[in-house]
Amino acid sequence: FSDFIQTSLHGADFTEASMVGCRLSSVFLFNTKFDKADLSDSIMTGLRNFSNESIHASFKEAKLVNVDFRGSDLKGANFTGADLRDTDFYNCDFTNANLTDATGFNPDQPGIIFNNTTMPDGTVRTD
Repeated sequence: FSDFIQTSLHGADFTEASMVGCRLSSVFLFNTKFDKADLSDSIMTGLRNFSNESIHASFKEAKLVNVDFRGSDLKGANFTGADLRDTDFYNCDFTNANLTDATGFNPDQPGIIFNNTTMPDGTVRTD
């Protein structure tokens, strides 16, 4: 696994990368791609400018605390068992995403799209 601490990953492409168990802390992301990446068991804290990216990734059992996903396309993303405390999902699309057993998820954030989304309690939600 890799650690990215207090750095900028401007334009980095992690498409289909295996980043199981990596640590990203206080990282600035701009035009960074994580499409179909496996970030299972990762620890991500204080990430900024994650917005407007297509992030069809696996965050299974990951710790995602205080992460800025605002405006992100999270269609098909897997957040099973993830810790999502204080994570910003404003205007995110959770179509076909899986949030089973995720903790700290706030579904009442403005603009979230739920379409065939598996919620933390296992129910499927479509608004």
